[in-house]
Amino acid sequence: MSRWRGIACLSLLLITVSAWGQKRENRPTQWIEGTIVDNITSSPIEDVEIAVKGMQEESVKSDSIGHFKISVPIGRQHIILSHISYKSTIETLLLNTAQPKQVVWSLDLRPENLIDEVVVKSSVPKSEAQNKMAYASGRMFSVEEANRYAGTLGDPARMAQSYAGVNAAQDERNDLIIRGNSPIGVQWKVDGYEIPNPNHYGGIGLTGNRVTLLNMNLMTNSDFLTAAFPAEYSNALAGVFDLSFENRQPKNQFWGQVGWNGFEAGAKGPISKNGSYMVCYRYSFLDVMKKLGMNTKIDPKYQDFTSKLVIPLGEKIDLSLLTLVGNSSFTRDDHNNLSAIATKGQYLNTSADMLFQGASIKYQWNNQNHITWRASYLDNGVKTTSEWFNKESDHRTPEWDENSTQKRYATALDYQFNNYQNHLLRMGVKWDSYDAHLKQSGHDASLQFRPLTNHKDWLHLFRIYIQDAIKITPTLQATLGLNYQYLLYNNSYSIEPRAALKLQTGTRSYVSLAYGRHAQIQPFTTYFTESLDQSLPNKNLDLSKADHFVLSYNQNLSTYLNLKVEAYYQHLFNTPVENNPNSIFSLINTGAADYIPAKDNLVNEGLGRNYGVEMTLEKYMQNNYYYMITGTLFRSQYQTLEQKWRSSAFDAKYMLNLLGGYELWTTSTFAIGADLKVTFAGGRPYIPIDEKVSKETNTIILDGTHAYEQRYNNYFRTDLKLYYRQNLSKVYLEFAVDLQNITNHKNIDYQRYDIAAGRYINYYQTMFFPMYTFKVLF
Repeated sequence: MSRWRGIACLSLLLITVSAWGQKRENRPTQWIEGTIVDNITSSPIEDVEIAVKGMQEESVKSDSIGHFKISVPIGRQHIILSHISYKSTIETLLLNTAQPKQVVWSLDLRPENLIDEVVVKSSVPKSEAQNKMAYASGRMFSVEEANRYAGTLGDPARMAQSYAGVNAAQDERNDLIIRGNSPIGVQWKVDGYEIPNPNHYGGIGLTGNRVTLLNMNLMTNSDFLTAAFPAEYSNALAGVFDLSFENRQPKNQFWGQVGWNGFEAGAKGPISKNGSYMVCYRYSFLDVMKKLGMNTKIDPKYQDFTSKLVIPLGEKIDLSLLTLVGNSSFTRDDHNNLSAIATKGQYLNTSADMLFQGASIKYQWNNQNHITWRASYLDNGVKTTSEWFNKESDHRTPEWDENSTQKRYATALDYQFNNYQNHLLRMGVKWDSYDAHLKQSGHDASLQFRPLTNHKDWLHLFRIYIQDAIKITPTLQATLGLNYQYLLYNNSYSIEPRAALKLQTGTRSYVSLAYGRHAQIQPFTTYFTESLDQSLPNKNLDLSKADHFVLSYNQNLSTYLNLKVEAYYQHLFNTPVENNPNSIFSLINTGAADYIPAKDNLVNEGLGRNYGVEMTLEKYMQNNYYYMITGTLFRSQYQTLEQKWRSSAFDAKYMLNLLGGYELWTTSTFAIGADLKVTFAGGRPYIPIDEKVSKETNTIILDGTHAYEQRYNNYFRTDLKLYYRQNLSKVYLEFAVDLQNITNHKNIDYQRYDIAAGRYINYYQTMFFPMYTFKVLF
C-alpha cells in the first residue's frame, strides 16, 4: 500500500513541477470545421453566426449548405451559435494543436412566442436526449463531459454509473443496474446496431464485464435512456445506451495511448470528398504488466480492433461499414493467493471471442424524408472452466463448465418523415436470426454437478414499430408510438404502446409525463436449459414485460447550470420464476453474478416493482470548473409463487454521487487539472448461509427463507484523477493518474463461509489502486 501511495504522490509532484516549468506564450489556434443543421429535419441552416465566447467580433457565418470554418484558440472554448429563426445555444469544445475538430451541430426552431428573442438562453441541453421522441428519462451522453469523470477508466458504462438511478453490480464489472432492474435488461446500440455485450470476457446473455470493447477515442455524443423509451427501441426492459461513432474527419489524425483498456494505436481521416475512415487496435495492459513482473493475481489477455468506413455513393446516399473484433481470456488460480485462514480456493479459466460486422445505407432524398437500411453479422463464443479446491488436500470440486456459441444475422429498415417541428414520424421493421449452441454444466437444484444443457437451435425475432410526434401548441408536444415483437421460436409476442407529453412551463423549464410498455425475450440459457430427460421445460416461456411510468421536471437555472427531478414507477410482470411455492428464484435477480443461472421448470408468474425519485444538479464546465450531484431514493422488489414481496438483489435503497473538477491553464499551451468523484450507496442485499445445515451436510446451503433481508455494509468510494495537457507544435500530450478508491475503503464484494474453520471470509471490491493513462495525438 505504501508503495502505491508513494507512486501516486510522485505523480502529483511531477504534474505540479511540469506546470510551473512552462513558459507563457501566445496561444496557438486550431480549426473547427463543420455543418449546422436543423435538429429535426437534418437540413443545413444558412447564416448561422458562429463565434467564440468573448471574441464575438471575429465570428463567421454558415454558407448555403450549412458549412462553416473558424479558427479558434486552443484549450477549452465555448462556441456561441445564433440565428434569428433558431434558439441560440453554446457548444463547449476542448481544442488541441494536433487535431482540428470536425463537428455537426444542430439547432432547434424557436417557438412562435419567442421568435424575436435572440439572447443565448442555455448551452446544449445535455440533460435531454438527442432523440427528440424521448421526452423523459433520457439524457445526452456527452463524450467531452463524461471523459472527465474520475474512476471511469475510459469505459462508457462506468461513466454512465455516475448518472442518477444507475448503480454497479461490483467495482470490477461495468454492468449497468438502472433503477433497480437487472443489467440483462439493458440494450446496447452502436451506430444503430444492437450489440448484446460489447465487452471483453462477455458471457452470452449478459451485458457487462470487466473491460469494455468500445473505444471512447472514436465516439461522439450519444443517448442514455433509463425508462419509457420510444417505440424504435425494443427487446429491452431496463434501459438503452445508444452510442454513436464519429463520421467524417477533416484531415488525417493519429494517436497512441496506454491505460487500463490497453496499449492503443489508431488513425482516422478522409478517404474521399465526403468519406472517412477510422481504425484502432488495443492490447491488454495487464498482460504486458504481468510479463514485466507485476503480480496481477489473474492472467488477463485481451485485444480488440475497431474500424469504420463512410463512403459516399452519391450526393444523397452514404454507405457505412463498421467492424468490431475482440478476443479475451484470463486465468485465476488461488493456490498462491489464499489467506492464512482460508482452506478453500478457486481455479477459473475463461475466454471469449466476438466478431461484429455491420453495413448501412442511408438515403435522404429531401429535407423531410430519409430511409436507412442496416444489415449485420455477430459471432460470439464463450469457454469457461471453474472449480474449487481444498488447500490441504487439493481435492477439486467443479462449479461451472461452458463451451457456447451464438451467431446472429440481422437486418433493419428505418424511415423518418418530418415537417420541421410540427410533425415527426418514424417507423421501421427489424428481423434477427440467432444460431445458438449452448453447452453448459453446473449444479442443479439437488446440488448435483451435471450437464445443464447441450442444445443447438435457431431463434427468429420479428419487430415492427411506428412513432409519431406532434407539436399541439407552441408549448405542448405529444408523442404516441407502438411496437410489436414476435418470437417465432415459441410463438410468444408483445404489443407495446408508448406515449409521452411535454409541456414548456417557461423559457427555461418543462414538465414531461411518459409511459411505455416494454418486453424482452428470455436469455438463451433459460430457453435451452434441459431437464434430466433432456427435454426443454422452459421452451414455451413468454416474454418478460414491464410498464414504465415517469414524471419529469427540468429547470435550466442558468446558462451552465441545470436541475432535473424525476419520479418513476415500474410494474414488472411475466417474469420467469421457479414453479415451486417455496422457491425464491426469479430471473429479476440475474446479473448479480457472472453467469445466468440454469433453472428448469420456470413459469411466467413472477412480479416486480421499482419505484423512486431522482435528482440531478449539473453545472457544466465553465470558468474552469464543473460539478454534478446525482441522488436517488428507490426500492426494487420482487415476488415469486411464495406470494411475498422481497428486496431484489439490486435494492440498494439509495445512491449519491458527488462529482467535480477544476482545470487551470498555466500557460496558453499547458493545463493541469483534478477531478473528484465520491459515491455513497446502500448496502447490497444477499442470501445468507444456513450455518447449521451447512455444517451437518458439509456443503454450503443458502437460507432462502431470509433471502435478501440482510445487507452488506453501506458502500463508499472516492476516486481522484490528476492530469496535465501539453500542446506542442502539431502534437498533443496528455498524462493522467486515476487514484481508485483513494481512501482504501473496504467495500464487501461477497462473503464465503469456511465450514471447517466455522468462520466467514470477506472478499472486498477494488482497494486503493492507481491507474495511469498517457495519450499522444499527432
